[in-house]
Amino acid sequence: MNRCARTFHCSLRPVTVLGLVLVLSLPGRLNADEPDLFAQLEQIQNAFEALGDRFGPSVVAVRSERRLSTVHGGNPFEDVKDEDFYKSKNHLVKAAGSGVIIRANGVILTNEHVIQGAESVTIVLHDGREFDAVDMHTDSRSDLAVITIDATGLSPAKLGDLSRVRRGHWAVAMGNPYGFSKDGHAAMSYGIVSAIGRELRELDETQRRYYGNLIQTDAKINPGNSGGPLFNIQGEVIGINTAITTRSGSSDGVGFAVPISSRTRAIIDKLAAGKSIEYGFLGIRIRDRERLGNGGKAWGAVVDGLEPESPAVAAKLRSGDVIVEFDGTPIENADHLVRVVGGTAIGQPIPITYSRGSATLTGEVNLARREIGPREPSRLLVAWRGMKIGHLDEARRRQFDIDKDVTGLIITHVEENSIAAQAGLEPGQILEEIDMQRIATLDDLRQALGRAEGKANVRAGGREASLASTD
Repeated sequence: MNRCARTFHCSLRPVTVLGLVLVLSLPGRLNADEPDLFAQLEQIQNAFEALGDRFGPSVVAVRSERRLSTVHGGNPFEDVKDEDFYKSKNHLVKAAGSGVIIRANGVILTNEHVIQGAESVTIVLHDGREFDAVDMHTDSRSDLAVITIDATGLSPAKLGDLSRVRRGHWAVAMGNPYGFSKDGHAAMSYGIVSAIGRELRELDETQRRYYGNLIQTDAKINPGNSGGPLFNIQGEVIGINTAITTRSGSSDGVGFAVPISSRTRAIIDKLAAGKSIEYGFLGIRIRDRERLGNGGKAWGAVVDGLEPESPAVAAKLRSGDVIVEFDGTPIENADHLVRVVGGTAIGQPIPITYSRGSATLTGEVNLARREIGPREPSRLLVAWRGMKIGHLDEARRRQFDIDKDVTGLIITHVEENSIAAQAGLEPGQILEEIDMQRIATLDDLRQALGRAEGKANVRAGGREASLASTD
């Protein structure tokens, strides 16, 4: 990759994504004596038109708001730990992205970086209807997220399979570039699959993500397309548009999508079920093996170093060993080994084959769990009677100076002259009960709000308050 190029995510921030150029090589002259050519071109045009009409309703616009510091007001994806961040005045920053409906009951797939740290997320459907997200589950390593909205009867897209994707296949990108599709009418562009199995090492360590085995496409994608689908010509989702490499800051025709594969399908299913994602950890630094003579392909991944007390050390691996097979799977290169290890079961003996010098050795390794960092609770806020309520996470604990032993939900905002303000509720109070129902989670809160009619009795911060009816 040219060192002058820069790689970005593609949600609507200083981050960008994919490009497309479709070149039709036509004869030097087009005239009425060439009806077959015009008919063929019209068939191609009609095919793309039909694809957009049929599958556009499965594509959504994603609007989010996250709280950024006036001190750090830059990259919304940075992992800010500076104490001054929480002492400064925070403000809300709006961002735009895309998503795709994968289940008719309101389950939507997008990128994790589109909604990372969001306090509110709004989904706009193709018919203009808007829904607030009621639940979100994310996996930072794969950069995938699942959003749930309270809607039924939606038009889900069909997920494809990377194993059937080939270089040169048509690719159609749909989404919300630059936020222009905020009315729900997804924009589309088309091109081809330029390559398969690409890596973006310069983004790998961002938020401890792994960007390998990506689909490269020239389908034109720009900021705001992150999280949107990359379709094949059959209308199957073959990838989730994620990043571009660009010199100009917008699409230069080199874009990347997280592929829909057996591994990502498993991640999506777990996220939709509210489960956390585990990754196997071997504890080695690796590199590709040098090519064999006469231009032959070099299989295997070379061990460049070992983490102390890691599973690799316990398995007696050494620097310089070449891992050629893992759990029965022949290893193509370093990136392939990362994918295979990450998707392998933890805590059971896994057979491994490696070469050391001229000798071929076998052994077993018990993988550990990769530490990606604590799974942070959703930062979504629930609005009710003039106040906003959310998880008591580390940022809010610092913002309101809450002791580390306190748990539950916290009131983060109270509107002036609202029902909550008139009842004496204040930001920073821990919400304990609504109508004598104990509140510990957002699910508890939603159930309580579903039953709360007329005047509601609330206990927050050790005080009793009566909230007037909204009738």
